[in-house]
Amino acid sequence: MSSTSSDPTILADPPSVSGILLLDLHQQGGGIDITLTSRQNPDLLLTCHSDLSIETVHDLSNQFRAIFASINLHGDKNHTHATILNLGHQIFRGIFSEPIQKHLQDSPCEYLILQLDPGLVSFPWELLSDGAQFFGCRYACGRLVPAWESEAANRPPPGPELYCLVVTNPTNDLPESGREGASLVQQLSRGEKLHVEWLNGHIEKEAVLSRLAKADILHYSGHGTKPASGERGWVFTNGILGCADLRSGLQNQHPPRLVFSNACHAAEAGGFEENGHSAMLECFIRSGGQHFIGTLFRILDRESREFSNRIYSLLLSGKSIGQSIRQARLETQAQGGVHDLTWAQYVLFGDPAAGILHEEISTSEARTGCLVDLRNAANGLLRPIINQVHSTLASFPHSESLNFENGMIFCSFQRPSDAVRFAIRLVSRLQQGDPLAESGPDCRIAIHDGEMFFFPPCRGRKNAPGRGRPDRNSS
Repeated sequence: MSSTSSDPTILADPPSVSGILLLDLHQQGGGIDITLTSRQNPDLLLTCHSDLSIETVHDLSNQFRAIFASINLHGDKNHTHATILNLGHQIFRGIFSEPIQKHLQDSPCEYLILQLDPGLVSFPWELLSDGAQFFGCRYACGRLVPAWESEAANRPPPGPELYCLVVTNPTNDLPESGREGASLVQQLSRGEKLHVEWLNGHIEKEAVLSRLAKADILHYSGHGTKPASGERGWVFTNGILGCADLRSGLQNQHPPRLVFSNACHAAEAGGFEENGHSAMLECFIRSGGQHFIGTLFRILDRESREFSNRIYSLLLSGKSIGQSIRQARLETQAQGGVHDLTWAQYVLFGDPAAGILHEEISTSEARTGCLVDLRNAANGLLRPIINQVHSTLASFPHSESLNFENGMIFCSFQRPSDAVRFAIRLVSRLQQGDPLAESGPDCRIAIHDGEMFFFPPCRGRKNAPGRGRPDRNSS
């Protein structure tokens, strides 16, 4: 494996990023084109090309699968945490250019979104490592597959309660699955905004299909079809719930916001097939599903129950979906020791910064804020001054603003120098050759440099700065 770097574009000022990184991996010319950008800092651009072929990707995936099979099925202790870490490190160094390696190692970002071609879905990218930590433990990771993006309308906002459908042991021959359901229902029932329905034992697929469109969360724990069985899907007493059933059941309706597939043979049924495709996963996403949690490889029942309960506990505490999975990985890794690799087998499809219980989950970013105080300006001059503020702000790329009804405007910039130049330019425009200067408008400007919290946008506006303690203040 080797990678070649194009000329990366990095500003002279080091990019200040502590939000979301986007790592795009796209099959091109028998290899993979790789691009690293930032959702908060559009000026960050690192690119390279790796000669890693799709056949090699599948071979490497099978190496990981064989290691997990030895540990989970045969109790082989020769393969440890260090084995996986070293393999992930070798691939990390072989596929990425040095600038991308360095940025992934040093970035203060909390989230990492992996944008993948369908043929690259089966590979455990979350298990790449910098030699000290895995991607999936270093970042709150989520996967997006642009080729599967849905044209369906977004699911309407949730009502006062989220409806959670828990489906366990549908064929009545998996007692551990039933215990998973009992534990999960007890845990979810403590949530203030959750309505929980539990289907357990001797379940027909129609019972799930009739409830599918109204469910905000769907948790499935049961059999998945084996690779050689033909149709892929979840097994119920009266047959397999597969793609055709999902398409029929979801026609003109919205799928659940979050699907958690804890199926046996989930790597082939609820998760990912050898060629990187998944019937259930792809069908949910193409139908407009927002988040899907599944496993890359086969897992043990007891360990999967404990891990899924841990994820839901963190979701109930108000963490984002990505944060919940990352924290569950770290806690399971610390508690189970080097031989328990359950945490390493789960992956998330969807935006990791999104929340399931709270509409807004914040992300932090180191930016410079500029507060323009116009409260003492004469009423007749307030609107012209506000127009001048926005006119001046337009010459600073990647800046954002938020107007307050009391005559204050908050602006944010990527660099302190931008905030200072904006303040000087605004004062100059208000004083030189402007009719406003004759009346001497009272405009005060304060500059704040520190960490801010940003919340997801409401319809029709950009992200709004939330809260953050400034490090410095000048006026």
